[in-house]
Amino acid sequence: MEHLHGEHGWPFDLPETGAGIIRVSVSGTERWFAFTYPAVPTVVAGSGENGSEWRRFNIECGTARNWYFYVPKGTKSFEIRARCLHKKDVMWLEVNSPDRTIALIYDNSGGRKIDVPEGLDGKVWHIRTDVGSASVMDNEGGSPVRYLHLYLEIETRGVPPYLAPTWEQWFDPDDARSPWERL
Repeated sequence: MEHLHGEHGWPFDLPETGAGIIRVSVSGTERWFAFTYPAVPTVVAGSGENGSEWRRFNIECGTARNWYFYVPKGTKSFEIRARCLHKKDVMWLEVNSPDRTIALIYDNSGGRKIDVPEGLDGKVWHIRTDVGSASVMDNEGGSPVRYLHLYLEIETRGVPPYLAPTWEQWFDPDDARSPWERL
């Protein structure tokens, strides 16, 4: 298979049946994500340094977007930190439980320890990212034109290291179940 811009991709063939869990590693690219309709169960696995409990996700944000994650039963707290990769960018990052906004980061970088309210553990939560209005989208010394988007590095600790683009798509690769079986 060849990439849109002529670069070669896919070093392997995908199984014809589509059965089971398929793991795909993507690096060194931008604006890549698998969008399908109807949505197939998809998670982005966070990367981490050996021995570190933090898991990193590199996300591009051009408009408001939710990223879903699971807070396991019994979780009392977890942590999220994020940073914009351009120094003049400002993110609007909300941490939302199923019924309320728990925390907000409106800055170039920041972090929050999230205390899980009683009864909201064992549920799918989401991070909502957007471009902060204080962002300055200028180009730095000969760099290509920038559009209204941010490159974010988001890290989590204390929750499973997976994000999904929709509530229905979130699943744990070690315990894959349908959305109606997770509740």
